[in-house]
Amino acid sequence: MLQALGRFIHTRWSGEIDHRVLLQREMLIIGSLVNFVASFIGLILLASKFSGYWAAFVHFLPLPYNVFLLFCVFRHRESGAWMRLIATLWWLCMLIV
Repeated sequence: MLQALGRFIHTRWSGEIDHRVLLQREMLIIGSLVNFVASFIGLILLASKFSGYWAAFVHFLPLPYNVFLLFCVFRHRESGAWMRLIATLWWLCMLIV
């Protein structure tokens, strides 16, 4: 399991994955789903009278993964200015939403 996680991180960080797949599948689809699920669970915690700290913690739990994806897009040798702009805007939206 740790080898699979290490391979997952390495392929994205080193740019071995296609830049379009990184942006479209990894960031825009999977990353957005992870963020929406975390936000939904945070809202459920708030509605269930849990502490706001727990809800905020769950809401911001995907933040390291989001930063990782953003840096991977910026490090990729084939990503242009438009991809970096889309990745930055996505990261800002996921930070707020």
